[in-house]
Amino acid sequence: LTATGWPVAHYGLGRLLLYIQGRYQPKGGILITEAGAAFDGDSDSAGPRQATYLQRQSVVLRRAMLEGADVRGYIWWTLMDNFEWSY
Repeated sequence: LTATGWPVAHYGLGRLLLYIQGRYQPKGGILITEAGAAFDGDSDSAGPRQATYLQRQSVVLRRAMLEGADVRGYIWWTLMDNFEWSY
């Protein structure tokens, strides 16, 4: 679970990418933004969970690409993430 209590379903990323590719066939490919997840704890305790999350996302992402999803980029986290949750 993430810090907000949401479960992580990595397979959903792959299914969504294949759906978008099949339905819309975006000419410029697919750019994934804001794909990170927050985990409780400081950087020492949350770091391994974030690394595992990113590794699993990478596996699903690569599998979807091999199945035809034209993914051109993956942005895991941005500076703005830190501002949006503070209000």
